[in-house]
Amino acid sequence: MASLAQLRAHAREIFDAGVKTADPFDLVLKNVRRSGSRLEISQARYQLSRINRIFVPGCGKAAARMAQAVEDLLGEGITDGIVVVKYGHGLPLQRIKVVEAGDTDLIPGDVIEKDQFNEANAEAGNGGQATGEELIMGITKVALSTESFLS
Repeated sequence: MASLAQLRAHAREIFDAGVKTADPFDLVLKNVRRSGSRLEISQARYQLSRINRIFVPGCGKAAARMAQAVEDLLGEGITDGIVVVKYGHGLPLQRIKVVEAGDTDLIPGDVIEKDQFNEANAEAGNGGQATGEELIMGITKVALSTESFLS
């Protein structure tokens, strides 16, 4: 009869194997292969020498890990990319920008008033608040860029 420690170790092995089969990085590598200048995605084949630019879009909790696999395969062949992931699921990538989305309705690059920013974060609570930077603008720029009384 197996000891409790052996049963736990065996259960952990089974659990780890299950998690490994669902790893987004490994799933991309299983379905996307590169051989020299040929790229295979499932059954489709592409000649990279005929492709001028490669853009990588993505979204979802697993998108950063999938983009990481694509970066490993294509490296400097990637022209640009952006993936949007749930707050806390980001990874530092070299060629693909990773945006962590929180629980606000704010969009990266928005120019809003500070009180709107603070209000959005207060409504979001701890589940992924927006980050931003303060801009100091002249009166004309404020009038054109915000919902100021000047506009």
